[in-house]
Amino acid sequence: MKARNYRDFILFDGSGTKAPKAKQPQEPGPEETVEIYRISQIPSAIRSGLAIAIRALVMEELAEEEYDKVSTRRKVKYVELPAPTLRDPRRTKKHRLLSMTEQYQINARLDGPPEIQITHMPYLRSYSQRGFGLLMFVARAKAPVRGRVRYKIPDALSASTGFRAVVGLAVVGEVRLEKSDGQVSLDPPELLELRVEMRRLDVSNDLLNVVRRQIKDVINREIRKQNDRIRQQANKAIRKAVEARQFRHPLLRYLILL
Repeated sequence: MKARNYRDFILFDGSGTKAPKAKQPQEPGPEETVEIYRISQIPSAIRSGLAIAIRALVMEELAEEEYDKVSTRRKVKYVELPAPTLRDPRRTKKHRLLSMTEQYQINARLDGPPEIQITHMPYLRSYSQRGFGLLMFVARAKAPVRGRVRYKIPDALSASTGFRAVVGLAVVGEVRLEKSDGQVSLDPPELLELRVEMRRLDVSNDLLNVVRRQIKDVINREIRKQNDRIRQQANKAIRKAVEARQFRHPLLRYLILL
C-alpha cells in the first residue's frame, strides 16, 4: 500500500512470515494504491444551518421553473382459451382481450419550500496532499409540488385536473476543497448519487383518481429511466448557481480550524 505522492510504500504480507531481506517489494501500480484520509464529522448545528441556506437557494432558483412531460404507453391484454384439434386435444389459443393506448401529460412546479435534512457530512483530510480535502454529504429532501395532469385514451376518453404531490430526494455528493494561508476555496458540489421519487399524489377529478396509482407509477418509471440525465442536469444547475454567488457560511470558518 502506498499513499499518493509519497515515494515510500509498504508491503503487507498476510502469510505470517517475514519477506526475505534480500528481496525488495515491487512498487505497486496506480490501481493498487490507496488514498488515506483523516475523517472528522461536521457538527449537527452547522449541518442544519447549511440545510436552511440550501433551501433558500433552491427556492430562488426553482420557484418559477416548470416540469412538462408527455408519456405514451400501449396496454395489451390477452386471454388464453382452449382450442383443441384431433392431433392436439390440449391445444390453446391466445385471444386479444384489450388493446389501447394511454397518454399522460404532467405539468408541475414547486408548491413551497422543500424540507432538507443533511444526515451525514464527514470531512476527509488528505494525508498525502497538504491542504487538500473532501467534504462529503448525505442528504434527504421532500418537496411539495403542484400542477396539472391529463389522461387520454385517443378517440375514447380525455380528462384533466389539477394535482398536489410530494417528491422525495436522496442525495450523496462531495465538495473538493483546498486550504491555504488561512483561506478555504471550494469547488462546486457534485452529486455522485441522486434518487428522485414521487411519494404522494392527490387529484380532485374522480375519473383520474381511479388511475392515480398508475399515473404515479408512470412518473416514477420515467424518473428512473432518466436518472443519470437528471443527475447530470442537476450538477450543471448547481455549478451555475454556485459560480454566480459568493458562498459565506459558518461552515467555512469551521473548516479552517480543522
